[in-house]
Amino acid sequence: MGTTANYAIPYPELTDPPDGAGQMKALAERVDACLLQLARKNLAQVEQTVIQSIPSGAFTPITFDNELIDSSAMWAPSPNPNRIVAPVTGWYRLTGGISFGSNANGRRAAAWYVQGVGISTTNVIFAPTAASTCAIPATSPVVNLTAGQYVELRAFQDSSVAINTVISSTSRSFACVEYVRP
Repeated sequence: MGTTANYAIPYPELTDPPDGAGQMKALAERVDACLLQLARKNLAQVEQTVIQSIPSGAFTPITFDNELIDSSAMWAPSPNPNRIVAPVTGWYRLTGGISFGSNANGRRAAAWYVQGVGISTTNVIFAPTAASTCAIPATSPVVNLTAGQYVELRAFQDSSVAINTVISSTSRSFACVEYVRP
C-alpha cells in the first residue's frame, strides 16, 4: 500500500491484491487522525507579570509567569517558564514582544530561539530615542518544529547596565505560539 507525500494517507497500489474493507479502514483511520490534528488548535499565549532584570550584552530568555491560553499543555511555570514546547510535529507561527524599562543608552532587541539556537532573520533591533520605556516586537516567523522541541523569546540590550522589563496595564512582555499545519 502506498501513501501520499504530504499527509501519509494510504492508498492501494495497482499491484496490491484487492482488500476493499482493509484498504478503506486504513484510509479512514489515517484521514481521521489528520482531521483530529487539524481540528485541535495547539495554541499557547503567555505573558510576564513579574519584572525581570535583563543584563547588558547577552540574549536572555524571557521568563513568563502567566498563562492566557494553553490548549495543549505547551507551557508550564516550572521547571522552564521561558519555554513553549511543540506538542506535535508541524509548522508553528511565533509572535511576541518585549517591554524594556527606561534607559536611553544602547540598543534593544527581541529574537526567537529554537532549542537554544537563534532563528536567523528574527532579530528586531531598536535604539531607544529617549529615556522612556521601549516595547520591541519580535518578528513573526513560521517555523517547523518536531514534537518536544521548544521555543524561547529572548531579550537583548547593550546599555552597559542591567535594565528591567516593564509590567503595566498597557505594556508587558508576551509570547504566542500557534500550530498552523502539519
